[in-house]
Amino acid sequence: MQNLGYQPIYGIGLDDPSVTPANKCRYDAGVEVGADFVAIGNTMLTTLPGGRYAVSQFVGTADEISAAWIALSRGWLPISGLQCDDRPYFERYPIGSRFDETTGIFDYEYAFRYDLYSLAMRVDQRLRPADLVQ
Repeated sequence: MQNLGYQPIYGIGLDDPSVTPANKCRYDAGVEVGADFVAIGNTMLTTLPGGRYAVSQFVGTADEISAAWIALSRGWLPISGLQCDDRPYFERYPIGSRFDETTGIFDYEYAFRYDLYSLAMRVDQRLRPADLVQ
């Protein structure tokens, strides 16, 4: 055991469920580790790319996740003037995230990376610091 039970957890969707059949969608799950972590056995290491991300908080059930992603990607994103780049979307379950076994309600953060070219084009539109999350 490498004492990874109390680390932030990440989920990375590798396919777009709006174009990929549900039984073909791939999903990676992992935990945050330090730079000195040594992988053993079948453990794979992945580095999430740095940069700016649009991040939103989610509280709800698994059945409500899709609507939350749609609200961010089809609601907020188009009116923001920004565009996604080709980095993966991901979910982050911080230390202290909750899950209620009775109701199925849990909380996490979901994020996608956007390109800085579109950001530069928006400077004249009075982009507020609250619109950006790093």
